[in-house]
Amino acid sequence: MTTSLDWYPWYEEVLEELSATIADADVEWATDGNRTPWIILGQKRPSGIDHPHAMVLSFSHQRDDVESSRRNELIRISTDIGVMVKQDPQTPQENLLTTLEAMAAVETALYDDRSLKGTVDYLVIQQADAFELESNIGRELVGNIQIELTKQADQPRP
Repeated sequence: MTTSLDWYPWYEEVLEELSATIADADVEWATDGNRTPWIILGQKRPSGIDHPHAMVLSFSHQRDDVESSRRNELIRISTDIGVMVKQDPQTPQENLLTTLEAMAAVETALYDDRSLKGTVDYLVIQQADAFELESNIGRELVGNIQIELTKQADQPRP
C-alpha cells in the first residue's frame, strides 16, 4: 500500500510559524481579551477588532517543475500579509509613515529568520505596497507584503 504526504500538518506548521513571526514584529499590535496579538488567518475579521492588526490574506502553493523530481518536490508558497493601521483623515502623511513603519517591522521580523524556524527552506519578500483602503469599518491604511516561501515536499516511497 502506498502512503502519501499529509498536506494539512505541513501547511499548518508553516502558517503557525508565519503568524508567530508576524506577532513578534516590533509593532504594538492590538490584542484580544487574552492579550494575544490580532494576527488573523484569512480575510474575515472578527467584530470589535482594533488596530493595528495583521492578516494572512492568501495562501497558495505551486510546484516548481524545474527543481522537482517525482519524489522530492520543491513547493513555492505565495502569501499576502496585510498590516492594517487605522487612518486619521487629518494627517495623511503621518498615516503613510505609520503604515510604512509597521510594514517594515514585519518585513524585518520575516528576514530575521528566513527559514521561519526551519519550517521552510527560504523566505523572500516579492513586493510590499502601502495604500489606503475604504472598508466597512472605516478608512484604514494597509501595508501589503507579498512573500514567497520555498519548502521541500518529500513524497513517501511506494
